[in-house]
Amino acid sequence: TYVRFPGSQPVTDMSWSPDGRFLALCSQRSSSLVIWEASTKEKVVLPKSMVGVAYVEWSSNGKSLLTSSSSKRSFRIWETETWTSELWSDFEGTVEALAWSPDGKLLSLSTSHNDNITLYTMSFTSSPPQIGGQMYPITAQLGGQVAETGTHGIGMEAVCGVKQLVWDKSGKRLAVCYDGA
Repeated sequence: TYVRFPGSQPVTDMSWSPDGRFLALCSQRSSSLVIWEASTKEKVVLPKSMVGVAYVEWSSNGKSLLTSSSSKRSFRIWETETWTSELWSDFEGTVEALAWSPDGKLLSLSTSHNDNITLYTMSFTSSPPQIGGQMYPITAQLGGQVAETGTHGIGMEAVCGVKQLVWDKSGKRLAVCYDGA
């Protein structure tokens, strides 16, 4: 099967839903998001996701879908039951890395601004079709030294940014891979 993005725009990223039912596609040259249903081979175009969608990822439980802009200064969380969404952009800097917890109830992300790295965890407080969530700064442990993060960053000059965030299967530990560390 061949899935084509509207207007023949190049696909920047794609992600399968955990149950394999849907494939989400995005393009940096479009503000739309395409959801393709594998069994019916039908696609739905969700307009106005954000300008230049560069990244798309399903939550582990399939109840949410995240899209991030190419500027990396904002992201949108989609609730996948009714396809309503909420834009998140109340943080300084660019989003460097994102990771859903195994149960899909938490989203961890890192931002970088003026040589400061901030790690956040978003806790989703509502059930679909509501999206409501709260964002909290989290603590990073580097080389045996615990540094409280938040708006001041971690203050380590050797660290250039966050390369990747990965949750363990239990959802109790979050590994952070730093550039230059």
